[in-house]
Amino acid sequence: MANFECKVYRVESVTDHPDADRLSLVKFKGFTCIANKLEDGSHRYQEDDLVVYIPEQALLPQWMMVKLGLWDEERLKGKLAGNEGNRCKAIRLRGIYSEGILYPVMMHQKFVDMDNADIIFYDMLSYADPKREYKVDTWTEVHEGDNVAELLGITKYEPPIPQHMAGECFGAGDIFFHYDIESIMKYPNILIEGEKVRITEKIHGTQTRIQFSLHKHNENDECFEEDIYGAKLYVYIASKGLGDQGVCFKSVPNNENNVYVKIFRENFTKAMMSEILSFMYGTETSENPVTNITFYCETFGNTQDLHYGVKSNEPNKLNIFDISYGKEFVSGYVLHDWCKLLGLNQVPVLYIGPYSDEIVKSLTDGKSTYDDNQIREGCVITPMIERYNNEIGRVILKSVSEAYKLRKNGTEFN
Repeated sequence: MANFECKVYRVESVTDHPDADRLSLVKFKGFTCIANKLEDGSHRYQEDDLVVYIPEQALLPQWMMVKLGLWDEERLKGKLAGNEGNRCKAIRLRGIYSEGILYPVMMHQKFVDMDNADIIFYDMLSYADPKREYKVDTWTEVHEGDNVAELLGITKYEPPIPQHMAGECFGAGDIFFHYDIESIMKYPNILIEGEKVRITEKIHGTQTRIQFSLHKHNENDECFEEDIYGAKLYVYIASKGLGDQGVCFKSVPNNENNVYVKIFRENFTKAMMSEILSFMYGTETSENPVTNITFYCETFGNTQDLHYGVKSNEPNKLNIFDISYGKEFVSGYVLHDWCKLLGLNQVPVLYIGPYSDEIVKSLTDGKSTYDDNQIREGCVITPMIERYNNEIGRVILKSVSEAYKLRKNGTEFN
């Protein structure tokens, strides 16, 4: 998932649900959310209202579920997904897809609970428990575009990591990009109509980062050391979640059955690493020598709930979706050449050509390239020539299938 945010948006339009008298369709920034109407049948939200958009995988605090009518007092849990009933998920109500929950924006008065010093947010004093003593602390004002997740006590759901995906680790520092792909629904105007793009299938696996370096980043790094025909090559291996924290897997026997270490062992031969090493040595006299190359990969098959035809007794598969030299990503052309040279698979390329909204929509849904019985997670759109944008940084966006988000018992391991 991209950077977790609960941002304040301005409502663009509100209409009646075509098949439910008590529901409204609220649209903003490319999203559609379904909201209950008020008791008198009028819309809960109006055009130009400010609302907090709470996305899927968000964990709502109890006070907010009480306020939004999402709390079951008898069962003492929420009415949403998950064991605690507090996890937001995409749903389809009366034929209309709805992704996320809305919360009205207003001045939030902060009260300090004198019994246990917890800080609780309420819209007005009447929501506070009359049996407990509260004192008014401050007022907090929010504005359009603000991320209010922390303010409202909303956090992101992270599933427990299975044993075969865990391992012994060491701190490697800031050696990887923080790799989060934003939704094209949030940023519909970043890509330029007609610019040449590469659209690839988004594979539901676990992101794997494998960096090859001429030198250790730190003297005491416990990374993998490969002897490549008499030369040293240092290998840093991480998952997305660990890599974003600057943490890698140690080169120890206990990690040899780790998913990420195994996929490295199964896919990168000494001959392939020799090609990588030769390339880096060949740039030493250039103005910008390449001293490390990172492969951003998707490991899939038996890592998540979608298997793409890989049987339980078969090894996982690995696809490359990005490559960086130091702190710069390479273009789609260079990525293609590296995969061809090393004999590695790219993520399936669905389209190369001029960008249009219609093409993205046509490639978002359907069946996976790997398995006709498997739904497609979605697609990822990247300009063939790397470029950056002031709003999101590197231009790369995803479009995710509704069927994927609505599937049951889904997993999202980082």
